[in-house]
Amino acid sequence: MAAFEATAFVKYDGYAGALSVHGVVGPMTTSGGSQTFDYHLYDVDPDCINGAGPAGNSCGIHIHAGMSCTENAGGHYYNDAQFTSTTDPWKLVSYTAYNTTVGGVAIGTSTVTTGLTSADVSGRTFIVHDYQGATIACAVLGAV
Repeated sequence: MAAFEATAFVKYDGYAGALSVHGVVGPMTTSGGSQTFDYHLYDVDPDCINGAGPAGNSCGIHIHAGMSCTENAGGHYYNDAQFTSTTDPWKLVSYTAYNTTVGGVAIGTSTVTTGLTSADVSGRTFIVHDYQGATIACAVLGAV
């Protein structure tokens, strides 16, 4: 089974805020169209201390359709034939920050059914959002 990770996070193009996300997402594995991944991220939005807010993408961590952090990352990545924009499986995937006195830290594990294979997610962008839903960081998923 192929495993992927995202480690080389950069500020998302156009994000001018102070947060500088770094850490690891992975290993990410795929089974039956679902991706399971661990994440250990530093300098995430400390406003996410109580989890996601009402804004779309608030405190979100998602695979996006793009394949480069120097270009538009595109929308959430999932099997369009299996899901619609209203049933987007990434809408509810978010992190909760803690230890906000030194910058937010987010640690956890998520499983998301996207209808995608390991080959589909390889090389896609992994995006981190802030409390307001803005895209703040990007890394490309590569082989572990």
